[in-house]
Amino acid sequence: VGEWEPDSMLEYNAEWSMIEEPHRVMGDDYVEDLGYHSFTFAADGTGYKYNVFTEPDIEPETQDFEWSYNADSRMLTLNGEYNAEYKVTGFDGEYIVLDYVYHGDNTRKILKRIIK
Repeated sequence: VGEWEPDSMLEYNAEWSMIEEPHRVMGDDYVEDLGYHSFTFAADGTGYKYNVFTEPDIEPETQDFEWSYNADSRMLTLNGEYNAEYKVTGFDGEYIVLDYVYHGDNTRKILKRIIK
């Protein structure tokens, strides 16, 4: 539960043993046009993803979702206007490590808690 923003986004090889392409590392972008997004998870199982695009003529958007977490499989599932399924491979209260396959690429997204 809380607000989270991307800290890192890494593309791995097929075995998940080596980083092939660092898209974002500790908040610094290494590819162009990543944009910005954040996630808000509420205790009641609802949430939203806030997206800011790099194109100047596209307004930011909010996508609502319902979320659930299966502790046995470690899967975080988001359903609604935004749909995704992530394997939670790390969590320490300040960071969440999410693994998923996107267009055939093994991808790790590390989210950092937004402290207000």
